[in-house]
This record gives sequence, C-alpha cells and structure tokens, in this order.
Amino acid sequence: MLSIIITILSILIVLRIIKWRSEKELIERISGRYVLISGCDSGFGRRLVERLLMKGMNVFAGCFTDEGEKSLQNDCSQLPGKLYTVSLDITSQKSVDNCFAFVSQILKENESKLWALVNNAGFLAVYGPMDWIGIEEYEQSVGVNLLGAIRMTKKFTPLIKISKGRIVTMISASGRLHGFYTAPYVAAKFGLEGYVDNLRLEMKPFGIKVSIIEPGAFKTS
Repeated sequence: MLSIIITILSILIVLRIIKWRSEKELIERISGRYVLISGCDSGFGRRLVERLLMKGMNVFAGCFTDEGEKSLQNDCSQLPGKLYTVSLDITSQKSVDNCFAFVSQILKENESKLWALVNNAGFLAVYGPMDWIGIEEYEQSVGVNLLGAIRMTKKFTPLIKISKGRIVTMISASGRLHGFYTAPYVAAKFGLEGYVDNLRLEMKPFGIKVSIIEPGAFKTS
C-alpha cells in the first residue's frame, strides 16, 4: 500500500514539474506581445505597465485622466517596449467601445494578437457606517468595481480567444473578507469574485487562463 502511495506521489510531482517548466517557458517568451491594462494612471496599473515595458512587451494602457496619460508617456518613453496610451472610462460603454476600436486597429496594423487583458481599474469605496450610505454610493462602487471589469471582459474576450491568452483581474482581499464601513466595496468585490470564477470555467475550453489577484492593504499613490 505504501509503495502505491509513493508511486502516485512521485507521478504527481513529476507532472507538476513538467507543468511548471512549460509555464516558465511561456513567460520567458513574452517580448513583443501585446497586453491591455485598465487603470494605469497610478498604483498597481502604472507599475505593471512599467514592468512589462521593461520586459519588451507592448502595452495598451487605459488611463482615466489626461494628466495620468501624459505622465505615463513621459515616464515610460525610454523603456524597450512600445506604449500605447488610450483614454478609458470603464463605466462608459462608449469609452470601452472606442478603446476596443483603437486596440483592434493597432493589432491589425502590426499583424499581432492581444495576449492578455488585465482588469486593474477600481477604487476603494469606503464611505462609513451603513446608516450613512445611500444607494448612490453602492451604485458608484458596483459601477466601477464590478460592472466596469465585466464590461471590459465581455468586450475584449473575443480577441483573447484568438490568442488563447489570459485574463487577469485585480480584485482585493475584500472579495473574500468583510469588514467595518466597507459595505459598497465588499459587495462589489464579492460579486466580481463570483463572476471571474464563472468566467474561468467557461473560458477553459477555449484555452484561456483566467486569474484573480487579491492584494491586501498596500500604500500606493
């Protein structure tokens, strides 16, 4: 019995090593590929843009403000990868449609594919006790932190299916944990966790990898 268990464990370890080596090889071949990131004015989105450009990737960086867009262009002008900034408000279907048209045109001109969508845009909707919070605060949080990511995913998934790439969504530890005075934020993030978990199941037959990132408290700008 013990020998059977050891044999099974050995097979599982070998399969895990093979999978790790395969994934590592894919990560090493990212130079020149195109990725779209939302919420690049500051914080995690901005740092991810800089990191991927340094690795030679081409990045479509969605920015909510003109100031953030110009600042990003200035800071990343000398990095190896190609930066394409685009005005993006994920709460507006028209803005998302315009972003899609821009990305599609660039990809067509360069005969390339979109290899990843990173749903990063969001904001910490902390308003105070529930007795102080109106329905407008819930609508704002859900509009940005839940529906915004869904809107982007639905629009750009057809492009990701072509490349068999990946969809990465920045959620939060608040997608699993509740706390005081964060009801609008937690409600939206719990909903986004459910949506992405369902998305993962539906995208698996298409060869698309779907991932969630759940950071805790980070002192970004």
